[in-house]
Amino acid sequence: MFFSGGLPTPGITDLLSAAPGKFALLPIADLMEPLNATYGPVYTTAELPQSAYNTPKGIPTITVANLMLVSADMPEQLAYDLTSLLFSHQTELGAVHPEGRNFTKQSAAGTDPIPLHPGAARYYRNG
Repeated sequence: MFFSGGLPTPGITDLLSAAPGKFALLPIADLMEPLNATYGPVYTTAELPQSAYNTPKGIPTITVANLMLVSADMPEQLAYDLTSLLFSHQTELGAVHPEGRNFTKQSAAGTDPIPLHPGAARYYRNG
């Protein structure tokens, strides 16, 4: 199976804990080039840290950005305010899930090939 989610993903943690030794996380980073050749440069590689799922060592994997999508007709000020809200409450987000700590203004603004909403773009320019 394949999955995409923040680390650790509770369902994956539960699966691995419930059946020790029956499942393995596979190193798939070498598949990034063919994926990007087919779908464009949306994938990157990273190491799945051993601490995420208590594996013997880190595992090379493929990553893809998590994006928050909104309607193009969302009012610009609302998009600006929501983007600002994510950063002003990042500490609280991180307390709920560790991935809430793992975004910066620079990384969050990198949504290519999906364009930023004008309100979000304004936040990243002027934030």
